[in-house]
Amino acid sequence: MGLVDRVRAAAPEGVDGALDLSGAGVIADLVALVGDPQEVISISDFTAPALGARVSTDAGRTTDPRDGFAEATALAGFTLQIERRYALDEAAAAHRAAEGGHTVGKLVVVP
Repeated sequence: MGLVDRVRAAAPEGVDGALDLSGAGVIADLVALVGDPQEVISISDFTAPALGARVSTDAGRTTDPRDGFAEATALAGFTLQIERRYALDEAAAAHRAAEGGHTVGKLVVVP
């Protein structure tokens, strides 16, 4: 099951916006999911504007990569799904899950 199918299964009502942090070539899929390319922001895929999506790169303001995240959270209806929380001593398991590439939400490692 690809990204589009997984997101549609997780959010059958649709999504209002998307934030790409991976740079893994998913902008076209995110635009297809959201419908409006202006509601897709990437901090790592500099080809995004070719599809009408935005890239947050204002390094003059900050070099903190969380800046693009802050901009995305301002999108109407933005939510961040957490798939699973791991204790710090389970960080290796979290890394294996992330490498598997089949997570729908974020994996969080907590102390």
